[in-house]
Amino acid sequence: MRNRLIRLYPFATLLLGIFLAQILASIHVYLSNINLYDSMVAIKNAGYLPVPNSLIMGQLHNVGPAFWGGLFLTFSVGTGISFLSLSLAWIWDRIFHRKILILYLFLLLLAVCLAGDLIMDHAHYLTLDHPLSFSEPKLGKKSVELVKDNLQPYRQLKCRNVRALLQLRPSL
Repeated sequence: MRNRLIRLYPFATLLLGIFLAQILASIHVYLSNINLYDSMVAIKNAGYLPVPNSLIMGQLHNVGPAFWGGLFLTFSVGTGISFLSLSLAWIWDRIFHRKILILYLFLLLLAVCLAGDLIMDHAHYLTLDHPLSFSEPKLGKKSVELVKDNLQPYRQLKCRNVRALLQLRPSL
C-alpha cells in the first residue's frame, strides 16, 4: 500500500498544483478583464475606437473567457511552477538528504529574488532622484508622469551633448 502511495505522490502533487494554478489564474484573468472593460468603456466614451471591439467588450464580465484565459496560464506557467516545485523537493530530499541549511539558503535566495522589485525601486530612486514604482499601478503612473515632467526641459534642446545636459540638470 505504501509503495503505491509513493508512486502516486508525484502525480497527485502535480495534479493539485495544476488545479490550484487554474483557480488562481482564472481569478487573475477575471479581475484583469474587469479592469480592461473599464478602460475600454472610458476610451469608447471619449469618442475613440476601443480595441477589442464592442462585441468582445460585452463578454469581458463573463466567467467563460476568464476560465479559458486561466487555462492558458495554467498549462504554461502553472505546470512549470508545479514541475519546478516537485523537482526542487526531490533534489532537496534525494541529493541534499533534507539538510535544513540547504533549505534556508534556498529560502534566502527566493527572498532576494522576490525583493527584486524593491531593489529596482531603490535603484531608480538613486538614479532619478525620486522613486519609480512597478508594483502598484497608481504609483507607477505617478512615477512615469514625474519622469516625463523632469525630462520635458531636455526635449526642447537642440544640443545632444551629454555634458551640456548634465549642466542644465536642475539641482535639488
